[in-house]
Order: sequence, then structure tokens, then C-alpha cells
Amino acid sequence: MNKEYQWVFNSTQGQGTLYNQTHEVIGKVMVVPYNKDVLDIIQTYVDPKFRGHGIGEQLLISLLEDESLKNYKFKPTCSYAVIFFEKYVEYRNRLYEGK
Repeated sequence: MNKEYQWVFNSTQGQGTLYNQTHEVIGKVMVVPYNKDVLDIIQTYVDPKFRGHGIGEQLLISLLEDESLKNYKFKPTCSYAVIFFEKYVEYRNRLYEGK
């Protein structure tokens, strides 16, 4: 995790949030259960003030490296998540391969 950011995942809401050093919300990622072992990544959002600085990538990396989610696979419905998994082959082992 980048030391400039704080990651918080709220499992009740299915939402991961990145905060900067001044505790501003800079981005969010939303997931919903697809089945008991798979979470569907349905949305990524980066505050317009922080776009173009790799925050979207950091959101997904934080989600995939979150210890509380280590036993889940992920289904990328969000278009950004699809592109992320195409680019970062090292995270493809977390992809759900079913339909």
C-alpha cells in the first residue's frame, strides 16, 4: 500500500475507499456478491481532482491485496476493472473464470 493513502474496506457496504493524508476521499471501489466465493467489481470512482495519478490502479490493488478479501475471486464488470486485469497479469490469479 502506498504510504500516501489509507485504505478502508467496509464489507457491509461492499465499498473500499482511499483517503489521502488530509483524510479526503480520493476514490472508491464498489463490489457486490456474485456468489459465495466471488465479488463482482461494479464501479470504480476517482475524484476528478485526483484523476491521472494512478488512483484507480491503487484502488484495485488495495482491493485485491486486502487481507479480509484474500479468499475471494473477482469478476470485473466495471470497464476500468476489465482494463486493469488486462494490464496487470500478476493479479489474474484473483480473476473469476466462470460465467
